[in-house]
Amino acid sequence: MRKINNKSRNLFGYVMGIALIFFFIVVITTFGFLFYRKLKSTTFKEKQEHLIDINDKSMLVVDELVNAAWDRLYTCEILMQRSKPQNEKELYEVLGSMFGYINLSDIMTIAIDDAGNYYTSNGEKSHFNEPSMIAEGAPVRQSTIMNLSLYGRQDEDSLLLIERLDEAIVYDDVRINYLGLAVDMKALSDTFTINDLHDDSAMYVVDEEGMKIYGNYDVNLIPEDNVLQAIGSLSFRQGGDYDDFLQDFYLEKNNAYEVMIGKKSYYTFVSHIDSADWYIIMFVPTDLLGNNIEIILKNTLTYFLMVSVLIILICAIVVAMIITERNSRLFAIREHEARQELEEVNDKLEVATQAAISANNAKSEFLTHMSHDIRTPINGIMCMTDIALKHPEDSRRMTYCLGKISESSQHLLSLVNDVLDLSRIESGKMVVVSDPMNMREVCAYSASIISGQLNMRDLEFITEFGDFKHSDVLGDALHLRQVLINILGNSIKFTPDGGRIIFRVHEKSCTDDAVVYRFEVEDTGIGMKKEFLPHVFESFAQEYDATCTGYTGTGLGMAITKKFVDMMNGTISVESEYQVGTRIVIEIPYEIDKEERKSRALDPGEISLEGMKVLVVDDNELNLEIATLELEEENAVVTTATNGKLAVEEVLGKPPGTFDIILMDIMMPVMDGLTATRKIRESGREDLKAIPIIAFSANAYYNDIKRAEEAGMNAFLPKPIQPDIVKSTLSSFRKKDTDKIASLENMRVLLVEDNEINAIVERDYLEDEKAIVTLAVNGRDAVDKFEESSIGYFDFILMDVKMPVMDGMEAAGQIRALDRNDAGLVPILAMTADTYRDEEEKSRQSGMDAYLVKPLDVGQLIAELNKIKQ
Repeated sequence: MRKINNKSRNLFGYVMGIALIFFFIVVITTFGFLFYRKLKSTTFKEKQEHLIDINDKSMLVVDELVNAAWDRLYTCEILMQRSKPQNEKELYEVLGSMFGYINLSDIMTIAIDDAGNYYTSNGEKSHFNEPSMIAEGAPVRQSTIMNLSLYGRQDEDSLLLIERLDEAIVYDDVRINYLGLAVDMKALSDTFTINDLHDDSAMYVVDEEGMKIYGNYDVNLIPEDNVLQAIGSLSFRQGGDYDDFLQDFYLEKNNAYEVMIGKKSYYTFVSHIDSADWYIIMFVPTDLLGNNIEIILKNTLTYFLMVSVLIILICAIVVAMIITERNSRLFAIREHEARQELEEVNDKLEVATQAAISANNAKSEFLTHMSHDIRTPINGIMCMTDIALKHPEDSRRMTYCLGKISESSQHLLSLVNDVLDLSRIESGKMVVVSDPMNMREVCAYSASIISGQLNMRDLEFITEFGDFKHSDVLGDALHLRQVLINILGNSIKFTPDGGRIIFRVHEKSCTDDAVVYRFEVEDTGIGMKKEFLPHVFESFAQEYDATCTGYTGTGLGMAITKKFVDMMNGTISVESEYQVGTRIVIEIPYEIDKEERKSRALDPGEISLEGMKVLVVDDNELNLEIATLELEEENAVVTTATNGKLAVEEVLGKPPGTFDIILMDIMMPVMDGLTATRKIRESGREDLKAIPIIAFSANAYYNDIKRAEEAGMNAFLPKPIQPDIVKSTLSSFRKKDTDKIASLENMRVLLVEDNEINAIVERDYLEDEKAIVTLAVNGRDAVDKFEESSIGYFDFILMDVKMPVMDGMEAAGQIRALDRNDAGLVPILAMTADTYRDEEEKSRQSGMDAYLVKPLDVGQLIAELNKIKQ
């Protein structure tokens, strides 16, 4: 009896166990199905919102293009009414001038008379195929899509916008009632972003009844004429049914649906074009959008099923353990192993999570600081602009505001340049050149710039330059200076007053053809903590400490430095101890420039100042004595003055030719150097307009250099004075060129600029300098205007680089290739907002002589013209 009861209990236990397992299977399967449906619905909604967003932006572009065409048509109507052509020839001329004003190859102006003829801006005449549009009582403004056989192409549609003239143009027996613009539909359809998504996508323009007006027929998914009715026969899978689609269509509501066309699934959605009262219906394959999401969805389902199976197995094990206690120890062991494995997985997830959080925090910190740093100069620009606009009559306040706007703009530009430099490096667009350079001059220049920043600091700056046996090398001086100034600048920022900075440079090793230079920057600054050192070269990484409050940046400086050093095949290492100091070591190999070394050896008098008559102006007696001794050792004839007022009296009181050059301090009592320079330049004497005036100051910042150039100074030397740099600079002015360009007065300029606002500003700027300006709106126009001019008419060409129709580089090449005497001689100067070195190299390879960075600076322009003359 007991055996029977035991068997019954065992049977009941097995039945309950199987029932429990079956129950778990049903629950998990139901939950999995509901979860999958919910996830799929959420995924579709995200795709739907993405499609609607894309479509809204596309329609916004279309509306803007059509509205812009209406605005241009209105302007053309004004031009037509003003011109009032008296015959067919004049009509074509007026239409052609309108086309030139529009300046777009995909838009053409037309005029329609009451006899149903239309005349085009390229001199064509044909019969208008839509008489109802020009019949009596027709609307004033109308739009349609029709074939006009324009642009020399057949069987291609155009968007036609026409408007009835307020006053008809009448000549002979012709009465022009309508003026219109024909826009190439192929160009217009390119604005539909969705067409670029996939070759299987399709787009149809329909009217309010759903009838086709235009379509992208490369993929004609809907062959019927009425697209709206054809969609009713399709199978709707997500987003709603056909009635919902119709409701959205007539309510002009953007929405997306999933439908089946044949055996393939598509997303379809409709948008209303307000400017033309049409509808756009688009079809996009569903496998084009969110393909990765679908993969994740399937993987999630697979993972869920695997987990479900695992749970069921565990349940079976638990049931088996309840039924038989013999497996209890095995279950305990498995449970312990599972727990261990889970802990290991959790540990790995924790590490990955912390890494992701760290990277995200770094970017968040970067964005926070950049937001503040960028908005600060922008707010300054906006406030100063507002103040200037409120006080246009106050020239003093206006000058102050403009100066602050310029300073804020330069600061904003430096921030943006850091971000753009890193982006350009990471995209592989930044290149390192291998040009002749002198290592001693590069290092001395970098040290001089840094010395200028120590004017208001109590820091000891020591330079230890070794014996430069191979100072003439091939390398990238620009990027090396950027690296050195960056790490030296960091030492200044993070070294408290009373500290010391040492800048060492020497040759580490050399062969017959190459030399390795070692650069060391050591300071007694605040240093870095050990845990931060591994992250010092990471983008956006910054270590914050109370001792460095006030020194903020983008966190990109060292990242950019590291990438520049890597690009120059060098190495960089950092040693730092918190509150003790930092030592940075850079080693870079260079190819020895043997030709440059020989040329210097053959020209020992290259920096000779013998016999040069120099006026040195400085209020500091020690500086004045040092400069005098340095120059007299080079056999220069030195005259001194202790302030700007005495310097002006000295120069104006002596006959022309008394002085060859003036070395002028900027900060002086009685009269500063900038004021003295202006008075000398404005004295009215021709010799004083051209005499070289060189500024030297402890302030070597951009704004100080800019003010010196604006005052009329020719060069800028930072203090403390470096003898080699002073000699090199002065010697460059040793031989005076009697034909040197001093102004742009009466010079004939071909200005090539496609941007209307830039063209107006640049033309006015040049005309203020009394230059004679001819404007070209693109490269093709520039080539034509130069070819049509007489030999030697243009003194130089200012060429924008990036333009439609033909860019500046191609235009420069075509001008150089022209068969005329002045084609290879006329100076061509590139103008661009792009400051990257590789772009400058490309412009010179195309035939341009110089590279000017916008905005246009007349002083820089004249200096480049004089360089070209030499």
